[in-house]
Amino acid sequence: RVDYAAFQIGTILELRGDYKAMSEYFRSYLEKYRMKGNYAEAVWRIGFAKEQMGDFEAMHRLYENEMVRLGDDPTAVGIDHIMETYPESYLRHHGKEPYPIMMDMLQDAMTQKKQTLALRLMRSIGNLSVAKDKPLPVFKEADLDVASPAVLVWIGEKSPAQPDLARKA
Repeated sequence: RVDYAAFQIGTILELRGDYKAMSEYFRSYLEKYRMKGNYAEAVWRIGFAKEQMGDFEAMHRLYENEMVRLGDDPTAVGIDHIMETYPESYLRHHGKEPYPIMMDMLQDAMTQKKQTLALRLMRSIGNLSVAKDKPLPVFKEADLDVASPAVLVWIGEKSPAQPDLARKA
């Protein structure tokens, strides 16, 4: 596949430590291949390059925008990785977890009836230390229809009180 070969050029730039060129390359990759290529991974790599260059705010803005933009599509599986790494990176660079930001994003997703995005955010928020003691939502079978694969695994793990739902997830 041509897009796979094109993607590897960016990884070579990463191996060379040329993060500015890597970021620029993956931006052009996104413009050329859009959703046909490894879109979410290219976004993650742009953010990684921004982080390596010390531009943490640009990385976080990029990830926040793409989480909202892609997060409601259950087939956009790469966004789950971004949603896992974003809180860790935010904590590393700001000394606190992005709980208020993610709760605002969750509220917006629920208001806009973006169920897949809401489930993804619940999963990410549930992994934050500030949310460890908070009760989990009660999942419904309809949630399974809109969940990404990573969220399905999470629902299965977090639903022992709902064994039928856990098995279906």
